[in-house]
Amino acid sequence: MNLVISRPAVKTAVSQNNNHRQLVKTNILEYSDRFELKLAVPGYQKTDLNISVDNHALTVEANVDQLKTDHSSTFKTREFSIQNFKRTFRLGEDIDEKMIDARHENGVLSVVLPKKEQVHRQIAVS
Repeated sequence: MNLVISRPAVKTAVSQNNNHRQLVKTNILEYSDRFELKLAVPGYQKTDLNISVDNHALTVEANVDQLKTDHSSTFKTREFSIQNFKRTFRLGEDIDEKMIDARHENGVLSVVLPKKEQVHRQIAVS
């Protein structure tokens, strides 16, 4: 497997009170011809999400405006919020970076990372 998840060096969503970090949960599947990343992004619109590749690193980030709250109310319980996040995945040499594709559906961002075709060369013995 040539897909490395970079956790410690990655800034992730931080709660408003900065007491804990919230990592965007991701499933990684490997097929014979591709990897698929499935990121849980409920509440995010596809326009909030940005995906980029630079120097063999795929970065998924969200930039959202803070939810406007009614100043006449206060939270009694707040178990989730929609926040900015950034998650980076190091890509191996076998990923075809020009063919990466993504779709957002039902709160899941799916990123398809096709593998490059392996060139098998026959070597003549002299």
